[in-house]
Formats: sequence, C-alpha cells, structure tokens
Amino acid sequence: MMEGEDETLMQYGGGKKKTLSIVIGVLVVLTVILTITTIVFLALFIHETRKSDDNPSPPAIIVATNPADDFPLYKADPWDISADHNRTISFTTTESTWTNVDLSPDGKLIIFDCLGDIYTVPVEGGTATLLIGGVTFDTQPRYSPDGLSILLTSDRTGFENIFTYRLLDGLYTQITNEDYQYYGAGSWAENGTTIIATKWCYATSRSIPGGEIWSFKTDADVPFSTAQQIRSRISFSAQVGPQEPLISKSGDVVYWSENVVDSIVWNYNKDPHAGIFVIKKMNITTSQITTIAGGPGSAARPVLSHSEDYLAFIRRTAYNTSLVIQDLNTGNERILWDGLEFDLQESSCTLGVYPTFSFTPDDESIIIWAKGGFHKVPVSATDSNIVNIPVEIPVDLAVAETVRFNQSGYIPTLASFNPRVVRWGNVLQSENNTHLLFNAVGKNFYSNLTLEEFSAIELFPEVLNSLKSEATWILNNNNNNQDLSNLTESLVGVKYVQVSWNDETMSTVQVLDIHSNTTLGSFNLGGPGRFVSASISPYWKQSSISSDIYTSKLLYSKLGGTGETGSLYSRNSGVYIVDIEYNITSNTFETAPNSSTPQRIYGSESYSDPRWVSEDVISVHNGWFPDNFKITYYNLNTRQASVKVACKYCNLLELSPDQNWVVFSEFNKIYAARVPDSSLSSTLTVSSRPKVASSSTFLIGAAGGHEIFYGSKNNVFWILANELHSLDLDHLQEKCSADLRNSGCAENITDVTQLIVQVSTNLDPENSDANKTLCFYNGTILTMKHPTNDVITSGTIIIEGDKITQIGQSIECPANSIALNLNGSTVSPGFIDVHAHFGMGGRFFTQNSWEYILNLAYGVTTVHNPSANTQDVFYESELIRSGIKLGPRMFSTGTVLYGCGGDLHVEVNTQEDADNLILNRMKYGAYSVKSYQQPSRIARQRLLQAARKYKINVVPEGGMQQYWNMGMAVDGHTTVEHNIPCDIYNDTITLFSQSGTGSVPTMIVNYGGLFGEEYFYNFENVWENTKLNTWTDKMGIMSRSMRRQNAKAPEDYHHITTSGQIKRMLEANGIVAVGAHGQLQGLGYHWELKAFSQGGMSNMQVLMAATYLGAEVMGVESVIGSLEVGKLGDVVVFESGADPIKDIEDARLIEWVVKDGRVYEAKSMNQVYPTFKALPPLSVLNTPSRAGTPML
Repeated sequence: MMEGEDETLMQYGGGKKKTLSIVIGVLVVLTVILTITTIVFLALFIHETRKSDDNPSPPAIIVATNPADDFPLYKADPWDISADHNRTISFTTTESTWTNVDLSPDGKLIIFDCLGDIYTVPVEGGTATLLIGGVTFDTQPRYSPDGLSILLTSDRTGFENIFTYRLLDGLYTQITNEDYQYYGAGSWAENGTTIIATKWCYATSRSIPGGEIWSFKTDADVPFSTAQQIRSRISFSAQVGPQEPLISKSGDVVYWSENVVDSIVWNYNKDPHAGIFVIKKMNITTSQITTIAGGPGSAARPVLSHSEDYLAFIRRTAYNTSLVIQDLNTGNERILWDGLEFDLQESSCTLGVYPTFSFTPDDESIIIWAKGGFHKVPVSATDSNIVNIPVEIPVDLAVAETVRFNQSGYIPTLASFNPRVVRWGNVLQSENNTHLLFNAVGKNFYSNLTLEEFSAIELFPEVLNSLKSEATWILNNNNNNQDLSNLTESLVGVKYVQVSWNDETMSTVQVLDIHSNTTLGSFNLGGPGRFVSASISPYWKQSSISSDIYTSKLLYSKLGGTGETGSLYSRNSGVYIVDIEYNITSNTFETAPNSSTPQRIYGSESYSDPRWVSEDVISVHNGWFPDNFKITYYNLNTRQASVKVACKYCNLLELSPDQNWVVFSEFNKIYAARVPDSSLSSTLTVSSRPKVASSSTFLIGAAGGHEIFYGSKNNVFWILANELHSLDLDHLQEKCSADLRNSGCAENITDVTQLIVQVSTNLDPENSDANKTLCFYNGTILTMKHPTNDVITSGTIIIEGDKITQIGQSIECPANSIALNLNGSTVSPGFIDVHAHFGMGGRFFTQNSWEYILNLAYGVTTVHNPSANTQDVFYESELIRSGIKLGPRMFSTGTVLYGCGGDLHVEVNTQEDADNLILNRMKYGAYSVKSYQQPSRIARQRLLQAARKYKINVVPEGGMQQYWNMGMAVDGHTTVEHNIPCDIYNDTITLFSQSGTGSVPTMIVNYGGLFGEEYFYNFENVWENTKLNTWTDKMGIMSRSMRRQNAKAPEDYHHITTSGQIKRMLEANGIVAVGAHGQLQGLGYHWELKAFSQGGMSNMQVLMAATYLGAEVMGVESVIGSLEVGKLGDVVVFESGADPIKDIEDARLIEWVVKDGRVYEAKSMNQVYPTFKALPPLSVLNTPSRAGTPML
C-alpha cells in the first residue's frame, strides 16, 4: 500500500460499527474475492519440505473457524516455574542481547531487560541495578507516564502476559490472561490507565503466529476483562498481522508496524532491500488507516517523540540497519545513525523487528541499544556525535540442571535384536483362537495369541529380495446360499494376502499359505506400481464354468510417485477393484483371465485404506486437517458415497464392524466413542475436545498408539510400538463410565501383549563376514579425542567386528587381518549429523534409500532426526540396524510434541500428560524428544521433569524465539535446535556455555536472513556434482540450482554472522554441533561444515563440532565421535592429498567410509571389504517429460 492510502478497519471484535457505504461495500466484496482466491491458492500450495522450521504439519491453509475456539483443551494444573532451578550462574557483562530500552519520564534512568531480568542504570551509564530478577522471564519494560509503574511482559503465570509493576512496593497487576496464545510489546497511553499490546495467535497447524492489537484498562478490578480488539489480522488463519503498537497522547491514534509482503502465509527468504514492513496509523474514532512509512528497506519499530511531531523507526539501508526520523508534518525523513543492530524483519519477529528505544524528555536525543551496548543518538541534523553509554551488568541467574544423559546403551550392536516397531496388524478371531498377522523390520509374522506364551513365526522367510509391508487374512463370509464349507476350510486361517516391495520391480500382491509358507499366486494389476492396502472380498462365489473355481474381488490402493521411489508408473493413482479366481484343486490364485483391467473406484490418493464392509460396499478414509478426517462408505452398485464418521483433528479413525463404536486417535491418545442409537443415517462427528465430545466417549489409551483395527469379534486392537492392546468394547461399556481424561478403568480391562520377535541381522558376526579384522595403516589419523585432538602420523587403526581394538603408531597389522595401506591419507571419525531430516516411510518403505546412501557416501555415519513420524522413523532405523537397508545409524525424537494447532497438537497440562508423551516415544526407541513451540513454559518444564525422571534428552525447536531460547537454557534443555535469530552477545554466550545447553545452529536454514544454503547454491555449480548426480533426482537438482538470485556475500548472508557467534560460544567452552536439516542430502552436510568455518572457526574446531561434540550433545560420546580404543570403528578415509585441516572443503573428498565393520567405496557405495558386494539397484527417480526412457 502506498503512503497516504486509506483502508477500512476490519474488526472481528470490539470497536464501533460503522455506517455502511458504497465504498465499504466495494471493499468488502474485494476482500471476499481476495480471500477466496487465497484459499484456492493455498489449497494447491505444497509446502517445501524440510526447508523451514521442521514444520511437521501441512502448510497453513485457511480454516473457517477460529482455531482459538479449539485450544487449549484444558487449563494447566498449578505449577511453580521457579522450582528446581538449583544452580547459579554469576558473571558481569558489558554486552547484552536483544535489549529493550525505555527512559524514565524525568530522563534520569534507563530501564532495560537482560536475560529475562529487568535492570535500571543512570542515563550516563554505570553499574546496572537489578529491579526484577528470578527464574521468571521478564522483558520489554516501559515506564508509565507518571513514572510510578512499569509495564512488562512476563511468563510468571507460565504463559507470556502483560503485567504492571508498581515501583513503590513491587505490586504486580496482571493485565492480560492468555493460557494458549501470548502477549507482548505493551505500550502505555498518556492517561496511564490504558495500555495496548500485541496478541500473538497461533492460526493454523504451522508454528508461525500472527499479531493482533488489543487494548486494556489497567485501573479496572479485572483488567483483562476490559479487553477490546483494536486491530485484527486479515483472517483467522493469517500468520502475520499488526505488531509493535504504540498509542498517541490523545489515545485516539494507534501506530504499528506490519509485514505487507506476506498477507496470509509467512515465508522465508524475503528481500528486505525491496521492503517487507510498513508503519501504519489508525484513527480509532474514524477507523481511517494510513500508511506513513515503508518502501525499500522497510519501516518498523515506530517510536513517537514527546511532542508527537516526529516518528523514529528503523530501516535497512543497503547492508546496515539505520535509525530514521520522520517529520510527521512534512513526511521528510533522514537517517540519524546507520550503525544499529541487525534487524529481524526477515524473521517472524514476534519480539519485534527491533527492540524498543526511547526519546529523551526534550526530544533532542534517542536512547537505543545496538551492537550489544547502549547509545545516545542526537536528533539534530547538525550533531552526528553518537555517544556510547558504558553499562556494566551484574548477572545472577538461577538455572536448572541441564538434561543430558548417557545414551550409549541405545547404540545398536551387530547382534540380533527385538524390534520395537510393529506395523500392520490383522486379526482373525474364532471361538477359541485369536490369530494375528503383523509386520516388523520388513518381514511378516504370524502368532496364535491364545497360547499361554507369546511366540511368532516369520512368514515366507526366503532369501530377501523384497520388503514385506503387510499381510491380511483371506476370509469367507458366504451369504449367497451356496455351500462353501470346503472353501472355508481351505481359506480361513490358512491363506493370506501379502504386499511386498522391490526397488526394481516395484510392488507385488500375492497369496501365501501359512502352513506351507509357499506362494499360491500373484495378481496382475495392470502393470508395475505402488500397491498398498490389498484385501480380498470374503464374499466368494462358485464359478459357473468349473466347480473347482471360486471367484471374488481384490481391493487395493495404487499410489503415485514419491521422492524415494521416483515417478515411473505414477499416474492413475486411486482405489481399485479387480476380479480374481481361486482354484481349490490346484490351490492357486490369479487375476480372473476374462476380467477387464482393474476398475478405479476413486481417482485420488486422498482416498486411502480401502476395506470391505459388505459384498457391495467398501469404506475408505479421506480428508485431513484442516478438513475433517473421514470414513466414507461407497456402494459399488449405485456408485453413491456417504460420509459415516468425521473428525477434525484425528489421525486414526476406525468404525467397528457392527457400527456401534468409533475408535480414534487424537492428540496422541486413543479414544472410543459409542455410536448413538440413531445409527449412521447422517455423518457422526467424533472428538475428544471437551467442548464437542459426546457424553459416551472414553479415553482408552493415554499413551497413544499408531494403528487401530478390529477382530472378528467386537474387540478393538491398537498397536503402541511393539505392544498389542486388546479391549472388548461391550465390556468397556459395562464396566466403565465415559471419561475424557482418565483411562484407568479402560486400561484395567485391556489386555496387552508384547510382540517380541528376534531378528537376526545381516551384520551379525556369526552370520556374516563382519568378524574379519580390518587394519588401516600408514595414515594420518585425526582422532578428535577430546580435549587434546590428537593427530597421529603414520598411524594404524585396527577394527575387529565393529569396534576399534588398537590405534597408534608402530602397530603391526595382525596376520589374519585385511591390511589396507593408506599411503599417508588422512582419516577422521565418521561424521555425525545431529539435525537431519529425510523423506521416509509413509504407506510403504523401500529396500534402499538414495537419501541415506548419499549421506553415507559423504561420510555421515550417524544421524539424529529431531522431527519425524514416530513409527516410520524407528521402523526405518531398524531396517538399517538389521542390515536390510544401507545407511547411517539413525536416532530420532519421533513425532514432535507440538504445541501449536492442527492434528499434531498435544497439551501438557499435567505431569501425567508429560510422562505419557515421554513414555510413548521411549517405547519406540527414542532417547530424545522434541518439545516444539509449546507456548507454555509450564508445558516445557513439565516435559523436562518427565525427561529427568526417565533419563531422556529434550531438544526443543528454536522457532525464531530468542527469549524462549534463553529460557530453554535456563530451564535445562539439552540443546536448542536452530540458531537464535538475532545477533547474540556475551550474556547469551555465557548463559549457554555455563548452563551446558548445546547449540545446533543449522545455518543451512539460518534464521534472520537468507538461508545459508542460498549462499552455496549461488556460488557452486551444484548440478555438476558427480556424486550428487549418481543418486539424486537430476531434474530436481537442476531446477533448484541453475537459476541464481542476486545477493551479495557476505552482507546478505546472515549465517556468516551466526557462525562467528557460534565460534565465540565454542571458545567459551560451549557445546556446538553440526546439523544439516536434510536440505540437500549428503552435500548439504558439507555446506554446513563450510558455514561453521565462515565465521572464523579453525578447521579443527569445525571437525570437532562434526564428530566429538555431535556425539557429546547426543549423550553418546563414550561410543562414537572419536577414534579411540573401545569405540565403534566409524571411519572416514579421505582421498590422497585431501587434508580437511588445511581446507574444510577437502572433507568432501572421501575415498572410503567405514561403518559396522564394512568398508564402502564412497564414489559407488559398493562394499569393498571384507568382501565385495555391489550396491543393489535403487528405484529410478524420474522420467523426463519428453524422453521415452527413464533418466538413469
């Protein structure tokens, strides 16, 4: 919007209704059109995966209702946020980070915040005096007009709210009362009784809040009851909105800054030179809004002079942030100082584009913080003397013990193991027996659950040439008046349908016999494809052609292409039916010879998990948040569909066979809801939300689960890790009362069976050649032994099995070993990526993954994925552990503990909530959890308490929230994931270094400016990288890398500044580690190494962060991270002449990678020692649109 233009105030709450006019009518129509257009655009918008904030949910999409109506589900139980902070960090600093400044009305005192405490200091400088301290995080202090009180933002209630603090007696008055959203940036009106503030609202499933401006009366008995909205967001789903508000002396004009580039969805990598923010003012009486500053470089953080003749604000000028003043009478502007702190207009900046500052009472100067210190800037055009105000800040912080436990027990061995993840359960129940089919580690298993002791047998354990994904019983439910008892005896409990995957030939659907473990036939489904959810109709008929032949139908889903499997045979996805035949005499199955091609019932992947309901009716799941997740019935004869059950936030939803119960998973818990007597003539909506849940809804699984299915009886089963839970729903209704929060009664009548199977790995020394000894000699060994970083020249490393048994000089290779002469080449420990994401899993898994292979080829032998679907990521990790799949050993947090909206939302209102969430992840094999944008400090602390109880690490999302990040270090989080978006100084560096909280900056997606990856795309010919092109989608690489943007280095690339700050943290004995965020698999890790070096780290320091410190931050430094006797022999052998100590880019030049006692050639990923094994063919990733053959 151009300067001087007016816009109509849209008020969703509060304010006077305006008389309708033609102009307003036109604007409303235009707004509706714009909103509809935006909805259509966003519905088609595909989120750029793993390129932002680890956002585990779909992109923000317009929702019809305000998400604030849904959350929080419950009020948090009382909690003391100051408890258990039993350590003290004390130091004195002359530098502070992101410091808000105000000046007392008499101009004598500066009030400011530092690390969540409030201080005052004379305007001339000196030693600061602590005014408000303690564990509470208190920020953004503003003097009242009479100087008797201050306004501040504080989390003392556990949520960030606005308070007043009376200076005479220290009395706090709570002004706002949010318990899910949060407030900040409070500002006084001249009358001293009205304040305005920004309310930050989580709008959608994305963790980017949008701002609103609200006003309150501080002299009311209950100030927060006087809340009145002054300015809303453009819609409930907007991730941007007005912020940094201030109000005129008259109380009739409000000023604010606003991001006008992102109208609804907030985006990364915007151009501040072109302008992002503008400053607007609104006359409250007339609702007239005027843009008064903006344009190139933006305009933000408005501050009025006392005379109200001038407005000061900040603007990016070239590569500097400048303090600018505007004459409000003429509109003339001039720069007062271009030496300010780097602003945050490229961030989501919920703490402002810049910290607050203040005019002196005579309006002749401005007191402002910049570059870690305080400054007095003259307003006069004839005075350019910037005065530094020396301030010494004595800091005493009460901090909690940092959560970091020794997790070496989670490092897998080469021996056989018991999988923790079971997928795809299918139960057949008879009067006396319960037969279970299930899947683990790419294998199908059978168990008779009726036996006293659980046992299971692997089905069809032939030489592994495919990955088994699901197995479903074949049933017979005769209702056609034919005597098919012989068929029942031949089928039921005897035969099952299996779906498997091969990276070359794709999916196979076949029938197998459980007793003979033989294949009885495969189905021709019209060519290769990706098939899932296959089941045979139980309604068999005898063929009119032959009495030996029986006919039925096969129901299945065909999926489109994926990043892992490519795009071959990816068209015409959907739900299909095809006729099949069973010859009872020859005991064989096939697609009916005379049938037509498979019939497509639904032509979209959004319809999934097809099931048989009756002979003529199937069910499918469809929809996803923010639309309802639904169970839809489809009549094959009438071709009519009807939605039977819907749930807004569910991720699992199953209707019982008798249609009397719905069992669903919502907010990480399992519920059962009784279907009303009115049956399902209309859509039944279920939910566990207390405002809308039915009175017959039961919490049956407080620890959650990942799969729900029914038996032949009215029993429901759900799988939690490798536990099978079974509950008779009729028994539930008889014994228990409906309860949304207490599952005790239900759990007392739930049977739990541990599905324990032993998997013999391909890497087991007893089953393979891994017991051979490897001896690397005549090498330059970078041990990364902490803290000495020993370098051994002409050194030898001996690895027996997977462990180092000897290392040093003058060591002879054993006579029976495989001796490899390194000829002086440099050797380091395997690299560790502590923040790695992958496009894994989903509805089926591959035998090998180009993503994992690329990482291993670039020397990454261990990864930690801090945001991934729980069952998928641990299933993948077990495929790797078993030796079926080649890749780095993998650890993960599983699904994030998400505080924002959407179907991943979880709440931590009680300690039991926290315990259940931690235990859920641990059951799958997690030794860390990710607290993700929990808006409540109470929730974050409760998760930490549970983590201490169960000895598990907590790695929270940084989320562009610098104050939250500081509080995370105070409260004892293991790390903060992603960089702090603002420039940090000695106070924050000391806090992190002395608290023990690690920093994983992921500069490749650096907050606050252009992503670091943009630098490398700009300066490297990525599309020419041979190793990358060997396994990656070439078309994707070319499309991402060949067109470059015009950005200047280093000024446009904030990651270089971040790198310098990380160097300071490391040299202050802080823990920093390398995470490449999955941006560009393999090579992206080395970009992150280069980014570490760009801020001044030595190459040895960079390698330390990539190895030992990565292990230390994960709690596994006793097992990996350095080359020492007793540790795993993860080794990177660099090419001859490559020396990463001299040039960090040489770390890309890798000859061999060693993991699990095997040596791989980095260029081909063939195993070359102890024996040669060629890398199996991978899925073909893409087919050029004009070529007749795949791009190989």
